[in-house]
Amino acid sequence: MDENEDKAWWRPESSHGYSHLLSAGRSQWYLCAAMCVTLTLSLSLLILMPSRFDSVDTKLSDLERSVSNLTESVSLHLSKLHEKVGCPDDWSLHNSSCYFFSAYRASWYTARDSCRSMNATLLILTNEEEWGFVNRMSVGRSFWLGLSDERTGEWEWVNGSPYIMDPSKWKPGQPDNWAGHSIGGTEDCAHIATSGKLNDNHCTTAYTFICKARPASN
Repeated sequence: MDENEDKAWWRPESSHGYSHLLSAGRSQWYLCAAMCVTLTLSLSLLILMPSRFDSVDTKLSDLERSVSNLTESVSLHLSKLHEKVGCPDDWSLHNSSCYFFSAYRASWYTARDSCRSMNATLLILTNEEEWGFVNRMSVGRSFWLGLSDERTGEWEWVNGSPYIMDPSKWKPGQPDNWAGHSIGGTEDCAHIATSGKLNDNHCTTAYTFICKARPASN
């Protein structure tokens, strides 16, 4: 290379080409850096996302185990409860008492004896809450209960305990002790009428009936 050619390498016009090369190099470097950053972020997401999914899966697994344990615990408590307290088939458990709502009709006397044969009593109501329960269960049907004035002329429960008269529980004008039956005698036994109110009727009339008993305990 001669001196003129050597000087030509450093001509001002040749420095423009060098600047162009530098500019192109910077662009390629920026593009490479951007690609590196993008690749790094992508790899980070690929690493982090499975861990997040794993975290969600772990929480779901923990929740499933908790639900399973709770279900087993509830089942265990229910089984223990049934071992301690239980009613016969076709009886309803309510507030520590068993109730039998018969599907067949009988006279008051037969109903009383049927309850006794099942170690129960013809229904004796003890409070307002129980009255509400029986009313809900007997709506639309007539049921004998263990209330009569045949023995003493005063209304009493079948176990001999006195009945405190509450006119609001009776149908209007009842009890009237009506004696106009062709079968003779008066109305000495009480039943729950279809209206949910008490009414007196002849004890030989056939109605369904309600028995009450204590739950069996082991």
